[in-house]
Amino acid sequence: TALNSGALTLLPDAVARAEYQAFESVQTANGAYQYRAAGDGHDDCIIADMLMWRAMNAAPIGVYSAD
Repeated sequence: TALNSGALTLLPDAVARAEYQAFESVQTANGAYQYRAAGDGHDDCIIADMLMWRAMNAAPIGVYSAD
């Protein structure tokens, strides 16, 4: 959502771009979603980005400001 809305912009990194392009979501039988790398791909960069985004949103206001 953050990427689609423009709230988050990624660095132009070829490895991360390839991981994002191969990333997939699958809906389970109970309606939940699983997110993973397609096939035998990697998702290390994506997991790191998600953890960073989560930490930034959990931080007190102003901790990560550019001011």
